[in-house]
Amino acid sequence: MGVCGFYTRIDKEIVDQLQNGEIHVFEVFNLPEVDGESDCLLYIYKYWHVIDFILVGDARENATDNPLSKVVLGGGIPVGDEHASALLKTPEEISEVNQALATVSEKSIREGFSLAEMKKHGIYLADAYNNEDEVVKDVYGALELISRFFKDAEQNRQWILLSID
Repeated sequence: MGVCGFYTRIDKEIVDQLQNGEIHVFEVFNLPEVDGESDCLLYIYKYWHVIDFILVGDARENATDNPLSKVVLGGGIPVGDEHASALLKTPEEISEVNQALATVSEKSIREGFSLAEMKKHGIYLADAYNNEDEVVKDVYGALELISRFFKDAEQNRQWILLSID
């Protein structure tokens, strides 16, 4: 068991309902327009923290100028309560992230990456790895899926709801 992350693409109408308290974060995932559409959901499982660390490093507090910081933990509008919280990624942030993700390659990930640093900073799931190549391969594969998901959201003028539970 562990903490998993997932993205959901939603329309502005659902965003308004979330922000007005008409629906709860939990309810979004049971809405027919979300539940019945598997392409509206993307599970990133336990990779959320590893992905964030690789894209942003350990400088989370200084990462606001880096659009890649908005892929996982940065940016967004907090919604929910103490029982379930999430981040709404705005269409503007989604566009910004898409441009930034276009510059990320497996080579660029590998260049600044250190498994030892990741473990030193206590990044969730880091201890599951023994090999840097394995981490880079897993993260790059996840980033390709995330990139496609964000592009679909931008093309469909949707927002993204990120939940880590």
